[in-house]
Amino acid sequence: MLPHWWIAQALCIHRHESVDWHRTTDWLGNPSRDSGGMQIDVSTWAAHAPQNFPREPAAASPHEQLVVAFHIWRANGHRFGGGQWPNSSIACRVD
Repeated sequence: MLPHWWIAQALCIHRHESVDWHRTTDWLGNPSRDSGGMQIDVSTWAAHAPQNFPREPAAASPHEQLVVAFHIWRANGHRFGGGQWPNSSIACRVD
């Protein structure tokens, strides 16, 4: 179960990354390695998603994307900032 306070922070990141949970392009509409509502890189997704999850973020449900984002957050030292969401974490004040 994901903590409620963490979900609130993750949803802020989501609002800054993409309003579409199934997006496969960047904000200009160009193909991108980052996809889904949290704009997770496909290789980062592969490293953190359980085996029974879809192979790419955009094909996953919002809940599945949040679960993987939580795994990434934990692996990143319990923070959103750094390599995955550097600008959004600053905008959401959760760096």
